[in-house]
Amino acid sequence: MPTLLNRIAYKADLILKHWVDRARDRWYRRPFASFGPVEALLFGRQIDFWCRAARVLDRLRPAVPPGGTILDVGSGRDGLRTIVRLAGLEGRWRIVSSDLRPGRLRGGIAASATALPFADGSVDAAVAMDMLEHVPAPDRARVIAELRRVARRRVVLTLPVRDGDGRFDGLEPDRRFHLWHLRTRGYAEGNTAEHLSGAYPRLEELTAHGPSRLEPLCGNRAWTAYMRLAHRPLLWLGAGLFYWLRGRAADRLPPHHSCLVEWRRP
Repeated sequence: MPTLLNRIAYKADLILKHWVDRARDRWYRRPFASFGPVEALLFGRQIDFWCRAARVLDRLRPAVPPGGTILDVGSGRDGLRTIVRLAGLEGRWRIVSSDLRPGRLRGGIAASATALPFADGSVDAAVAMDMLEHVPAPDRARVIAELRRVARRRVVLTLPVRDGDGRFDGLEPDRRFHLWHLRTRGYAEGNTAEHLSGAYPRLEELTAHGPSRLEPLCGNRAWTAYMRLAHRPLLWLGAGLFYWLRGRAADRLPPHHSCLVEWRRP
């Protein structure tokens, strides 16, 4: 049974989150590329999202011309639209959201990533951020093939992975974070629990498809530290400051939790 002090802390936490999110969504309009003191304040709970989203946007800017179309697969409610809006690029591209679950979409097309209802080369770019790890292992190759089929310029994926030589190992920190969340919060964190429920993605699954670019994201040491801070009531206020002052350097150190994978067409 939560104590009165716990109830007060959680209520204060919800109020703070509400106002910080409102301030960020209303006022933040920057290139979405560098993490400074403003980002430390406004993105204390979304550092993991920031690390991935900024790099995805870096890959899309030179690849997709103004007015081009980007397909966001596994978008959920907002997905790529959130990144584009925060970066002050709303209206630059036409973004088509797609998700397997219609209830998660706010506009867009409900479809399976293994059979996208789009013609070959019908979009400039296809993006799937932290989606492929939720797909059953036997279907992942088909999803990659579908993304490459519909995109005429660029495909960009981000996902947690592991490999055999220790450069990437998202599995072990996911396990530790899952147990920590159960112990401290009393329930599982949904995304991490789903990562661990199936066959964890291996780097070899991606390199087998000959990507044009593969770059590491989120060093495990920094990732573990800021994820724990970001999921503590009220303490998330300091997560961004921690990352700004100390975490950015550690984020570049292997092993890495996730990676960005890109396929280009001439």
